[in-house]
Amino acid sequence: MFLSKCSRAATKCCYSPWSYSPCLGLQRKRNLLQATGIQPPSGKRHMSDDSQKTVEIYQGPLQNAVKILKTVSLTTSFLSTLITPLAVTIGPDTMPLAAKLAFGGTISLFAISTTGVMHYATKTYIRKITCSESDLEAIDSANNVAALDNVELTVETLTLLSRPLRSTFPISALHFPEYPVAFVSFEVTGRKFFLHRELVNQDPRLLKLFPALKDNENEET
Repeated sequence: MFLSKCSRAATKCCYSPWSYSPCLGLQRKRNLLQATGIQPPSGKRHMSDDSQKTVEIYQGPLQNAVKILKTVSLTTSFLSTLITPLAVTIGPDTMPLAAKLAFGGTISLFAISTTGVMHYATKTYIRKITCSESDLEAIDSANNVAALDNVELTVETLTLLSRPLRSTFPISALHFPEYPVAFVSFEVTGRKFFLHRELVNQDPRLLKLFPALKDNENEET
């Protein structure tokens, strides 16, 4: 008898329009979430479709060497810039101040210019190319280049500070130069990229993606 009275009181508390209760407050929150289009948390984590695994289809053989050279060049440029004021103050007293400034400025200019030249020569170098598993299946099953227009590639290069820089673009955005250009294999919206031509000719997948890099010897055979 006592339990039945308690259950009736609890039911009355939850559904009474004149009294506030935790049950009624929870129901109001659910109604508000549904009205705003927000789904309440279900306690389960769902993995998004964007978290698809990527597959590496190209790797530059000089990627480690390029990174080491850029790091060393950047470090020497930074250290020479710091040493220049010391060279001006610690130099011999018999040397004029203008000569000290010219000497320090020459060292800094040489170090900075070599770093700039190094970055200009290696900024187009592709360290690796990746794509999704679905795009890889599309590449393997494609019979011509037109079937690969929707395939997207992710290309990794290095910034001035030797940080990885990734760029994603579709195959249809590739533009191949009409004449050979140093350190340039193709362009995407004005940005230049370089990859090893001999590696492209050794991989049938890469030949499908970059047909303009095919050697004449392969065409004859």
